[in-house]
Amino acid sequence: GFLDGSFALNMPAGKKVAIVVAAGTAGADTLANKIEGVMTNFFKCQCVGKITFNTANNKSFAAGNSDVMAQADAIGKKF
Repeated sequence: GFLDGSFALNMPAGKKVAIVVAAGTAGADTLANKIEGVMTNFFKCQCVGKITFNTANNKSFAAGNSDVMAQADAIGKKF
């Protein structure tokens, strides 16, 4: 986890993270930016990429979506 038993942060600074947000509304970009802010400012992570998309409440949207898979592949190469 991110916290130890005394709720102190136990994750080393500079850990690489990717942020993926699928939302049923157009707010995915805003939410991803807020998550990135928390991860970089509080947890001191390095964000290597973000993928955001509006699923229009379609839970299988990313399955077989070549654009999403290409973005994920590009981000994965940064780890």
